[in-house]
Amino acid sequence: MTLTFGNTSYAYAGDDQTLCANAPIAHLAGNFSGGAQGITWSTAGTGSFSNSTDPNAPYTLSSADIAAGSVQLTLTTITNGSCTASSDAVTLDVHPLPNINAGTDVIACTAAPVQLAANVANAPGGTWTTTGTGTFFDANALATLYYPSAADSIAGSVTLTVTSTGTLPCSAVSDNLTITFGGGL
Repeated sequence: MTLTFGNTSYAYAGDDQTLCANAPIAHLAGNFSGGAQGITWSTAGTGSFSNSTDPNAPYTLSSADIAAGSVQLTLTTITNGSCTASSDAVTLDVHPLPNINAGTDVIACTAAPVQLAANVANAPGGTWTTTGTGTFFDANALATLYYPSAADSIAGSVTLTVTSTGTLPCSAVSDNLTITFGGGL
């Protein structure tokens, strides 16, 4: 039996990752084999590796990496010269932070529904909740109506919260508005 080995090392930088702008550390999962004695990481960005020769080194995104929206990292094998070095790249995509605004506080004088219109950035939508017992026309719509209950009016005010949805890998964000009842229902 004759075994023939190639003269190339093998590099694997790991799967592409999506990170949130407020969680700027990528946990890398590189690997190497063949005639390689080790690896070195390099970046097309300006972030930093905790140890550029560790295949599983954490990479910390810089503010420029975050602003660019992505960065490519390259794992290159280190050989003794008898084998050819090889490289593989991993892309880190950066999801911007979501932002949501519930709108301005409202003074309600009647039992009429209250028009709501939240604004969201970097998220596809939001969900409304209440500290009171009123109901929403559609709690999953940014623009909707809130139907105050008699208990809301008796309490004097109610807080409505809108929370962003669909923001992974980023955490959801919320904003509140208060409806104050001035005339009684």
